[in-house]
Amino acid sequence: MEKGKRWGQRSGLAPNSERQGANFLDSHEAHIGTLVGVLDGAQRSGKGRVGTIEQTYGHPECLALDVRFADGSVELYWYHELRKMEESPLP
Repeated sequence: MEKGKRWGQRSGLAPNSERQGANFLDSHEAHIGTLVGVLDGAQRSGKGRVGTIEQTYGHPECLALDVRFADGSVELYWYHELRKMEESPLP
């Protein structure tokens, strides 16, 4: 862990005021059933994948989410590794 960092503290993302309008997922928007996409800044593979929040864990300031993808797999992400996707209209 970097010196001066606390466990669970994120780095490398712009403050909320600089991220407005970019569809980043805020922790208060993380609800079961919300459609989300994996951001390019995520620390693992799966960038660009789209899935649905299946479960949330922890406090809103340090929220983790299970995301289910179309292939049936489920991955655990921090809320700041995801962006909110627009729901596609039903045909």
